[in-house]
Amino acid sequence: MSKSSRNNFKSGDFFTVQARKKGYRARSAFKLLEISKQDNLFRQGMKVLDLGSFPGGWSQVASDLVGNSGLVVAIDRQKMQPIKNTHFIQMNMQDLDLNKGSQSLGNNSFDLVLSDLAPNISGIQEKDDAEMIALIKKVFKISENYLKQKGHLLIKVFQGQSFKFTKNYMDSNFQRVKIRKPDSSRSVSSETYLLACEKNDYRL
Repeated sequence: MSKSSRNNFKSGDFFTVQARKKGYRARSAFKLLEISKQDNLFRQGMKVLDLGSFPGGWSQVASDLVGNSGLVVAIDRQKMQPIKNTHFIQMNMQDLDLNKGSQSLGNNSFDLVLSDLAPNISGIQEKDDAEMIALIKKVFKISENYLKQKGHLLIKVFQGQSFKFTKNYMDSNFQRVKIRKPDSSRSVSSETYLLACEKNDYRL
């Protein structure tokens, strides 16, 4: 979660208040709930990888929806408090990429990879686009290593260069790509979510 998102959680808007009432750690939980309902994203027993998981809003949702027979692996460089059915790994994503699963995740392969990652926004579009695309490239690399054939990938992007970059990659590596803008996403925000369905059995 970006610094701006953490500040927004303190601001008291409708979804922030609802998140507090329902015990979610971040208002972003409602974004994942909405997308999940629209696209039947989760099922009991799934294995889910949540990248950039702190403070745990998406991991909470995923854990509830995969049930006791499922598993959520959450990764962030900032320590996250425990969540049921969730194995938290405190590490940088780049280190996960380099390990290629041998030390961090064993032989796990995942049905779904989630990324609500975003850099701290500077307001300088070229800089922000470059930093967002750098994060997205890491997510793609990790997905190539850990996402099952026919698995799904849900990732946050911003309108502009990161959207185009992500959409082009997904069109080439997955069977279908869906564009989602949840109601709980702030209307003034340029964030959008791309859901890539059914990973191909080849890599570019």
